[in-house]
Amino acid sequence: MADTILKVVKIFIGSPGGLDDERRAAKRIVDEINQSHSEHWGCQLNLVGWEETLPGFRRAQSLINQDLDKCDYFVGVVWDNWGSSPDDGDSRFSSGFEEEFERAKGHVEEGLMKDIALFFKDIREVQLKNLHPTYQRVVEFREKCVKQRRPFFKEFKKTSDFEILLRAKLSQIGWQESKSGQAQSTEAADSDQPENLDEQEPNLGETADNLIGASSARFVTELLQRPSDWEATDAYEVARLRLIAASTHRSGNSELYLGVHDANLLFEMRGEFDFSDGEYRGLIDTGVAGFGHQHVPLWHWLSCSSRIDDVFHRVSLLAIFGDSGERGNAIRILQISGQGVPQLDGAIDRAEVLQRWLTRERKGSEFDAAIEFLQTNGNAEDLKVLMELQTRISADRGDEVAAVIIWLATAKSASRGFEMLIDLDPDSLAENVADQLFAKPDSVPTETLDQCLILKSDVVRKKAAAILNSRKAIDEKTARRLMTDSDPEVRLAAVESLERLGQVPETATIKKALVLPKPRSLLGSLGSTTGQPDSTYYGVYVQNKLLRTSYKNLVKKTNRLDPLDYKKISTLYHRFTKKFIDEIRINVDDGYEGILSKNIDYLINRYGEESKVVINQKDVWEFLKRVLTSNALNALCQNSDKSDLKLVRKALDNHDLFFLRSALRFLSRFGDWSDKERILAMSQRFEHSQNILSATSVDRKKEIAAALYTIGKSRLIDLLKLDADVTIRRALLARMTQKDIRSLDDQFIVAELNNDDDQHRKLMALRCSQALSLGRIRKLLANYMNHDQQRYYNSVHWLDLGASMPRQVVKNVTKSELTKFQ
Repeated sequence: MADTILKVVKIFIGSPGGLDDERRAAKRIVDEINQSHSEHWGCQLNLVGWEETLPGFRRAQSLINQDLDKCDYFVGVVWDNWGSSPDDGDSRFSSGFEEEFERAKGHVEEGLMKDIALFFKDIREVQLKNLHPTYQRVVEFREKCVKQRRPFFKEFKKTSDFEILLRAKLSQIGWQESKSGQAQSTEAADSDQPENLDEQEPNLGETADNLIGASSARFVTELLQRPSDWEATDAYEVARLRLIAASTHRSGNSELYLGVHDANLLFEMRGEFDFSDGEYRGLIDTGVAGFGHQHVPLWHWLSCSSRIDDVFHRVSLLAIFGDSGERGNAIRILQISGQGVPQLDGAIDRAEVLQRWLTRERKGSEFDAAIEFLQTNGNAEDLKVLMELQTRISADRGDEVAAVIIWLATAKSASRGFEMLIDLDPDSLAENVADQLFAKPDSVPTETLDQCLILKSDVVRKKAAAILNSRKAIDEKTARRLMTDSDPEVRLAAVESLERLGQVPETATIKKALVLPKPRSLLGSLGSTTGQPDSTYYGVYVQNKLLRTSYKNLVKKTNRLDPLDYKKISTLYHRFTKKFIDEIRINVDDGYEGILSKNIDYLINRYGEESKVVINQKDVWEFLKRVLTSNALNALCQNSDKSDLKLVRKALDNHDLFFLRSALRFLSRFGDWSDKERILAMSQRFEHSQNILSATSVDRKKEIAAALYTIGKSRLIDLLKLDADVTIRRALLARMTQKDIRSLDDQFIVAELNNDDDQHRKLMALRCSQALSLGRIRKLLANYMNHDQQRYYNSVHWLDLGASMPRQVVKNVTKSELTKFQ
């Protein structure tokens, strides 16, 4: 090769200025590359545009353009300086660099230049006070490149990073030119031979003109050379081929994502393949698109992002520019990761993003995700934007946006929240927003509560009415108006206020206000009703009235020995437990057999055994035993005397009782591991209560789990192996401390990650990501991926969170996701 004339490849390097270290590094790298590779490549690289000049000397733009026109490649390096308008350049451009870039882009489009590459130095490396006055133009240019996804560009922080990137790019150009030269030589030598398409090699440079990246191209090329035998490829390679196809998706094609199985296959082989940037984007897009089910890998691919400074950059782009499904999932990912409203500096700000999210023609998952996002991640700046958007938001979305405005305003101050509530007056308000608004009822002025009584939202009116009623601040005129309110809890407050004022309504009027009509049948004829009227609110009214009754009058009411009047007996025991403790213990011990038998005997002697009153009493015998014994045991447990432990256990073992959270608390405080079956049995007991806010079945099971944890926290494995309802097992796992989780051995954890219940698996993986060290999580993930048993994709997904993401992101995500189990 010594006598061979080397082809000169001219590479124009343009920059607005301020990169002297990079300028010197570029010259040194080119010299080193030429010395090592020029003969092998058959070409020599020649940098144009960054030659050293005398201080104060500035070349005319026209001369620079002449040099650029002779070059094969354009490389731009930009920092915080956009530059100034060229003296003799095209007046359409704001700087010499812009003219050079646009001129090079035109040459590429016309086939006069082969490629463009850009390198951006991180602006955050510069102190804000030292930023060049034109840095905003650089930001706009960079984001334009991001949005258009071309040309090829990379980012760097330090000169040493730039050296690595430039060396890789120049080496890529050298090999590219070498292949091009070889192809031309072969074509010249064999010009009379037909072209052999099978032997052509694609351009492996990962540039703006390449459909797929270099590593993808190498993989496809190698695959094309395989025989057609079935064994020539494996499942992992087929999955990657599908990924490459997915990563080349363009507007106009159907959306294409990897299937769940293929995505997990590639995750399993993540250390074996050298994925291109396009493939990483495809993997992230697949993870975002499948995030609703959370069984597609995502977090590892985010950690491999070329934007090391912002691993959520791609997710942010999808939250703004993705399709409807991608946007909703991307917003949720940003929400649980603790990110703010995404924006592209200089291209699209938070106001435009919020407008896109909230004002699209169709209301879908994106809108719902945006509303949830703003409630947790919104701030005062978003509040201002939302108030400006409020008038442009369609009516069907108005209440939800109003709720966010009220939520964010309340975060600033409760008075500001009420101001927004009264001003916007939404038809309805989410319960959690109302709870935040009324979180400190004692600090809400009575005047404000009075204004709330005329608002449209039921939840607002009933909260305001309840507080005013407790303050005895509802006057007669207001109370009579509220008697016809659409919400029964508001009507209840009105009835109690009138009684307090001495204006007791007639019983029929009270029942008309508080007893709800029979529910309408969904299957019967139009307007038909079914079942019994709902007397829940009337029962609460009666109970509250008894709670206000004096001891003397309450005793007088219960002296008639009428078990059917069990509410009065229960109230007496509840309010004056100490006075009746011996009687309570006797009745709990025999399950009211003595009193009820005595009462039946009395009725038989008076009315005869076949009388209707005796028959009715016998019909309700079991119910009365159950409700009376339950209420007596409730009073006994609330008395919290450890000496009653044996009696409480006996009652729970021998009597048919209702669900009693007081019994759970009693056993938690005084019981031990031997009480586990008694506590578990509580889940099978029904709750007999006329409390409007009585707990749901799920809440009851969480209370059972809390009691079990208290008596069994010193034996965690036994606790988690209990034959319990899956909801209870989840609640136990959620209640454990991080120290508890760290104490579990890996073998047990792997078994829990294979639990039949998908939510239990998710919870276990989240707790591991939250509590375990990075090294242990990665080891656990590797063991789980390699163990012989079946493995579940959602366990992999959430373990990968802890194995791949920065610690703060892990804390944010686990905190957000674990609230769903608490």
